[in-house]
Amino acid sequence: MEIIRPSAFIKRIIRLWVARRRDKEQAYFEDMMERCESPIERAFWSVSYWKLNRYGFYRPQAVVAAFRLDFGLTIHTAPEIKIGVECDGLDFHASPEQIARDKRRDRLLAVRGWTVIRFTGSEIYADAGRCADEVEGIVKQRIIAAGHKPADWGKK
Repeated sequence: MEIIRPSAFIKRIIRLWVARRRDKEQAYFEDMMERCESPIERAFWSVSYWKLNRYGFYRPQAVVAAFRLDFGLTIHTAPEIKIGVECDGLDFHASPEQIARDKRRDRLLAVRGWTVIRFTGSEIYADAGRCADEVEGIVKQRIIAAGHKPADWGKK
């Protein structure tokens, strides 16, 4: 029988807990990746998840009232902050009617407290990381405006 010192035992437990948490995080990321409906959504999710998930509840295909956002983020420390991200490909967002429908939808979501940020497929394909950084910058601005300190950012 192996004798384990208490400090070694605690370190082993912590390593196991961290590994299990990392595995769960990776599994959630992969499960949610399957919910993404287009290549541009998958490209954005693959970068944005790791930047935005720490701020709150971040998910693809977020249902809000009668609408579904490509991505929705609600902030843990400031639940009044709600950010939606739309990835606009040419197939569904190019005609004048579709553009008008998107604008009407954005206004209705704004009435419900959502800020909707739209990126074209070209922007996402060119630099998905920059798009995610832009969303993160807006999130930080909203957190500051809500009166929260930077030390509160990313706490769940």
